[in-house]
Amino acid sequence: MNGGSGGKRASRKEAIQAANEAVRREMAKDANEPDPNRKLTSDPKDDRYRKIWNETYGNLRAGEPPGPQKTPQQAAAGCPKAESLVNMVKNCPAANEIYKSAVLANGGKPPEIKLGESGKPSKTDFIEAPNPSTADPYATKKTTCITIDKTRNKCEAVQELIFELSNVSQRAEFHKVNVEAESGHLDRETYVKKVHRIEYEHAQQNVYKVFDACKGKWGCAKAKALNDEARNMGFEEYYRNVPSEHKDPVRERWKEYEQKRRLYLRSRRREETAENVYGKEE
Repeated sequence: MNGGSGGKRASRKEAIQAANEAVRREMAKDANEPDPNRKLTSDPKDDRYRKIWNETYGNLRAGEPPGPQKTPQQAAAGCPKAESLVNMVKNCPAANEIYKSAVLANGGKPPEIKLGESGKPSKTDFIEAPNPSTADPYATKKTTCITIDKTRNKCEAVQELIFELSNVSQRAEFHKVNVEAESGHLDRETYVKKVHRIEYEHAQQNVYKVFDACKGKWGCAKAKALNDEARNMGFEEYYRNVPSEHKDPVRERWKEYEQKRRLYLRSRRREETAENVYGKEE
């Protein structure tokens, strides 16, 4: 990416290895950490380790040596506000097509777009919550929220926005896979792989296509596309190179679906037992 301090840009593999090593060194300093070589989990106690991993990986991929975290002023200078990113997207026809597809898939409503915490990976959340604006107690309000890592420079941030908008445009495909998982038809790793295949076939390919078409208009002519080294990879090779940091949240989502499914099955068994003991109500 174009946004480093002039240092050599590490390869994806080098950045992953360095980020893993940075986390191991930090774990080794903690007297309460039983195994400094363990894998990170989604447990809140690992939040600071994940932050170290993301910062180290991001800096090396941007051509910056591992070092102190950027100040808020530096971060703000690097990544434009969400409105500016949206304007960049709308001002380039190839990118605007992705934006319009996302709006269409989102029921005709633009997704909410905001800048997130430093070092937190960009993401899309499909949120369904009670709707207080209606008298119907069962009514819900669906919101799609895209969060972009605010430490990214504009050339990286706008690509991550294209990636996430592409994910929104494939909302129906993600829903199909989620239903399969919730119904118990997919084991955990198959689910994770299916989710990443959708991202590979749509979001990642859109990033390459859109960035090639828009980088001149965006002032990013000397920058590289997001995951440019994977441009000629088939899915299997691409998937092998996806860091665990990106796979683990999907694994956690599968776990939530599995827990819901098991609760439902237990509830059905209790109902069937009651019917057998007391007789089915007419």
